[in-house]
Formats: sequence, C-alpha cells, structure tokens
Amino acid sequence: QPKKDTLTDIFPGFAIGGPIIKDKVWFFASFNPEFRDRERVVNWNWPGNAVFGAVSGPTPFSANQQTYYSNARIDYAVTQKIRVFGSWLYQYQHESGEFLPAADSSNGFTNTTATSPIQVYGHNLGFGAPNVTTNTGLDYTVSPSLVATFRWGYNFQNYHDIGMPTGGAFDSFGATGIGALDNLGNPIPANSQLSQQGGFFSAPNNINNTSYNVTHRNQIDADFAWFKSGWAGTHNFKFGYQLMRLSNAVEQHY
Repeated sequence: QPKKDTLTDIFPGFAIGGPIIKDKVWFFASFNPEFRDRERVVNWNWPGNAVFGAVSGPTPFSANQQTYYSNARIDYAVTQKIRVFGSWLYQYQHESGEFLPAADSSNGFTNTTATSPIQVYGHNLGFGAPNVTTNTGLDYTVSPSLVATFRWGYNFQNYHDIGMPTGGAFDSFGATGIGALDNLGNPIPANSQLSQQGGFFSAPNNINNTSYNVTHRNQIDADFAWFKSGWAGTHNFKFGYQLMRLSNAVEQHY
C-alpha cells in the first residue's frame, strides 16, 4: 500500500466579452491556467559511487505541470446577410519532474527504486506540448430558407520530452552486482559503476523518449443548407465539400 502524495490543483481564470461596435463587431477572450503540483517524499538509500555521491534519508520529489488554456474570438457582421468570425485556442502544457520514484510503502516494505541515483528522477526531466487551433468562418444567408457556410481550421501540436540524456551508457541491474566477480574471477571494485544493488538504473527508464511528435492539420468546409417546412414538420438538407490534410512527424527512441 503506497503512501499518499500531496496534490494541489489551482485553476484560476477570467473571461471578458462584449460589443466593440454596437450591432457590428463583438469579441470574447478568456485565460484559464492550471497548476498541478504533486509532492512525494521517499526514504532514499543510495550508497553512492564514483560518479554520484551518497544520499540517504527522507528526500523530496515533485512533479509540476502547467497548462495555459487561452481562447479568443471576434465576430463581424459585414451586412445583414453576411457574418464572419475568427477564433484562436491555445493550450500549451509543460511539466517538470515527469518521473517520480515509486512511493514508499505504508506497510514497511523496501522501496527498490530508492537504490538508484536521485538524478534519475531529476526535476529537469519533463515535457513540453504547444497546442494551437485557429478557425475562421463565414455565414451567408442567401434567403430565409438557404444558408451558405464556409470554414477553415488549422491545428498544430508538438509533444517533446525535455532533459533526457542523449548519450552515454544505460545500466539496469536485475540482480545485485555487489560482491560479484568479473569474467576473470576477480571481485568487482566496490566503487565501480558495475557494483550496484538490484533494481539500480543509471538514467531515466523511458522507452519512448520523444524528441518531437509534430502534428499539423488543415481543414476546409463549404456547404449549403436548405430549410424546408410544410412536409409534416421542418427539414434541413445540407450539401457540401470537406477537405482535410493531416501530417505527423515523429522521432522516438529508447
């Protein structure tokens, strides 16, 4: 049974909107950032080696995530029959301290993740994910029963990990190397990188480290909507065209 983390989630925000020119131009804008903070204290037991120093006792770790929700829109009545709009949505997300060690047990069991250097769970490790969506549109009331619409939308997102090591060796110990012998039968020196406890690993164990994951989406829609009443009710017939182009570029590695 793991010990509970301390979690806070702060979600302030504001919105404002109204006419810029009466009966002609309107606007709306909002900003709602979210700040999530997870705190975890782990009883660390790292004896140290030639590369990293020893760490023991209660050690704090945290994962801090920020998401910035932003939205803006403007509407313009060109004539009584033609209205246009443009909108912008931004949702950038960033996290520091993405990898947390396993929580200590409330039942007193040994935490095997606490036998690695604390740098494996460094606060510099995280991700960023900018995300923006832009839309424009036009509505043309041709007649009381016929409406033409046009839409164009664009979306961009790029998820990428931050702070991951890009070189060097990765060591992971399924069994203990302390007191083990090398292939010539000689004891491995106690201060060697090869003399570690079981469960030790030397770098963030991220099997899908993402350098970039970029998505672009472009879409247009155009259609006519015809409203017909008198056939046992009101009916809407719509005819149109839609085109979407989607691209994705990914670089992931272990």
